[in-house]
Amino acid sequence: MLVHEPGAAWTYGPNIDWLGRIVEQQRGQRLGAMMAERIFGPLGMKDIGFGMTESMRSRRVTIHDRAADGKLTPLPVLALPDPPPWTWAATACTPRWANT
Repeated sequence: MLVHEPGAAWTYGPNIDWLGRIVEQQRGQRLGAMMAERIFGPLGMKDIGFGMTESMRSRRVTIHDRAADGKLTPLPVLALPDPPPWTWAATACTPRWANT
C-alpha cells in the first residue's frame, strides 16, 4: 500500500467504493437511489445519476485531441462501463454538486 505524508500527494483508492457499499447495506437500497432521494433531489439536480440517460447521451460532447500537426481531431467514442463507477452529470448540475 502506498502511503503519503499529509499534504504531500494523493492516490485514488477503493475507500469510497467500500463506503458506498456500507451505505447500501445500512440504507437497504442502491447508492444511486439513495443519492437521488437524499442529495440530488433536494438540490434540484435532475440530470445526474450512475447511468447515462438517452437525454444525456444525445447532448454528450465529442472529445478532441491535438494531433502532431497541431490540429484538433475528434477521438473515437470511448467505451465506458455501464453503469459507471462514477456519476454522470449534465453541466448545469456540476456547480450544485461542487458547492455542496
